[in-house]
Amino acid sequence: MYLVRVVSSKGSSSGFSAVRDLLKREFNRSVELQFLRTPSSFAFRVVSGPLIFTAVSVVSALRRAPRGSGPVPSVATLFSEPDLRYQVHSVLQFVPEHVDVRVCSFSQRVERGLVLAYTETRRRHQEAGNISVQLLNITTAVSRPAAAKVSVEIKFAVRDGRGLLLGSEVSEHLRKLSPVEFSFYIGFPALQIAE
Repeated sequence: MYLVRVVSSKGSSSGFSAVRDLLKREFNRSVELQFLRTPSSFAFRVVSGPLIFTAVSVVSALRRAPRGSGPVPSVATLFSEPDLRYQVHSVLQFVPEHVDVRVCSFSQRVERGLVLAYTETRRRHQEAGNISVQLLNITTAVSRPAAAKVSVEIKFAVRDGRGLLLGSEVSEHLRKLSPVEFSFYIGFPALQIAE
């Protein structure tokens, strides 16, 4: 969820200084890169005090950054994104602007809520088994200057013991919950439960 894989490191340490500077500008706060060695690659995570930024938000920020900033390593998330047929899209509304959707605490809250919501629909239909949710992206809609709350789009996939579930199957299950029930599990009002 938070580890960013280094695909190629052009410019070595100076490239990572450029990454830190770009993310500091993009996230509008001081950030630190913490490097780790995974079994298959070299990776890092981005922190700011107690906050840990999601890999998706880091990769997105680096892709949006202007290219005149010197050599920047090529990066990607540790997980590969599943095919479109496995993806589900939900939209939350009235999320306060002060809630930073780029940090792991928000992602973990949403992921936990999606697991609980989907598990509840399976329980109602006497379906057993464990599931897990893979968050693929979380973005906020462009807000108007006077708005204190924003819409948040969530793209995710669900996996059970057999593998990834088709997005249409997951959507069908989740839409059996009322908007109030779904919102209860996620923690914010839902504009769109699952598509």
